[in-house]
Amino acid sequence: MKKFLVLPVLFLMVVLLITCKKENKEIDLNPNLAATDNNVRAEFVFKDVFNYLFKITNDTVVLNTGYAQIDGAQIYYITYPSPRFTVKFGDYFVICPDGLARKGAYFADVTGGFNDPGTIASVTFDDYYLHDMKIEAKETITNQGRNNNNQLYFQYLVDSVTITILDTVNPVKFSWKCNKAATWIQGENTPYDNSDDVFLINGTSQGVSTFGNSFITEITDPLGDAFSCTWINSGTQNISFPGLDVSSGIIDYILQDNCNNMVNYYFNGDLFYYKYFSNAY
Repeated sequence: MKKFLVLPVLFLMVVLLITCKKENKEIDLNPNLAATDNNVRAEFVFKDVFNYLFKITNDTVVLNTGYAQIDGAQIYYITYPSPRFTVKFGDYFVICPDGLARKGAYFADVTGGFNDPGTIASVTFDDYYLHDMKIEAKETITNQGRNNNNQLYFQYLVDSVTITILDTVNPVKFSWKCNKAATWIQGENTPYDNSDDVFLINGTSQGVSTFGNSFITEITDPLGDAFSCTWINSGTQNISFPGLDVSSGIIDYILQDNCNNMVNYYFNGDLFYYKYFSNAY
């Protein structure tokens, strides 16, 4: 039987009665929905961090003066005792140009120019919040040079992250880690204009959801990261749920909808239409 549901970002606040019949057994899809939502949120968080770092590490004002304001953040750059970029939003939430609120800071200690093959950026977070989430993580971004198509690509590894979702009556946490490659497919010829930059993201992730269930994902069609769009605007992921009644699903970032925060989830052929960060300003 088919279902079509619009799921608000606060769906974890309520007890959803989403069930389907399979061999006369009722199946609760809430654990699947929670894990899938958690993964979509984490994908966005680290795409967002990558985009900020890509912009600021190539900004001539930042590199020449050590300071600039970019997309709602105060950016600092020092070279001694070692090169470090700071992305600081402050002690109070700032509404950024993309309509999302941020506060806190994160830092990138780099071994060279961000666009130079072999450069490694070690990213740490200091009381950092993205909208309704607190991010506690360590991340490594490595410039892997050029692929067979002469396109620059970056590997980003998140060994372990804890994300606390704050928009619930009782804040809930999930853990996540990933191994991703972001390939620069458009915009290299306009180094001083980020608006035309496009990356394609491939790779895997895994985590433990706010319901305590494990999940594993693999990107089957590269995720589209166009700097002209806040959201992931294309691509698909397979997601599996070891131990759950419904053991797998599909995440579709809906290329046809141009640029918004809508995602389709499919479980057992049933479609669930989800809007993440539905309370963006």
